[in-house]
Amino acid sequence: DQPTLAALAVKGWTRNWEKEKQQAAPVTPGMISILWRDAKAARNPEQETAAAVNTIAFLALLRGGNLVPRGHTPFDPDRQMRQRDLTFHATHATLTVRVEKNDQRKSQPRQIHLFRTIDDTCPYAILARQLARNPDKNPEAPLFQQQDGSPFRREQATNALRRAAAAAA
Repeated sequence: DQPTLAALAVKGWTRNWEKEKQQAAPVTPGMISILWRDAKAARNPEQETAAAVNTIAFLALLRGGNLVPRGHTPFDPDRQMRQRDLTFHATHATLTVRVEKNDQRKSQPRQIHLFRTIDDTCPYAILARQLARNPDKNPEAPLFQQQDGSPFRREQATNALRRAAAAAA
């Protein structure tokens, strides 16, 4: 006894119509600082990875989907960052972004250069620590991993960002 496609569409439309729309607050440097402060205080690898994902997304102007998979969807090496997509140079780290949601022409991969800085949120140092902490060293493995080597999930990064936003308010 399956519902019809029209019935499912109406149900989805009703569900979205009844929700109160909330505008997402922009990520700020203060929120990134709170993420790192909390991660360092907790000495928790998961919090550090969440802070790393959010910091790199913020500094490189990337969507979460470019870095980590959502929910229970499998890691897609064509969409999310692999360890081999990161290259270190003397003054900067380079991330190679292969697929972007807003790239209508499906152009060539884009190189993003993240330079060394002297502050706590230095992207070069963040990426170096992340790579060293990853249990799975395979170049095709996710750049952002959990302690068991599985891909870090976007919801984990988003939840950490929500906590930082609440603390910043």
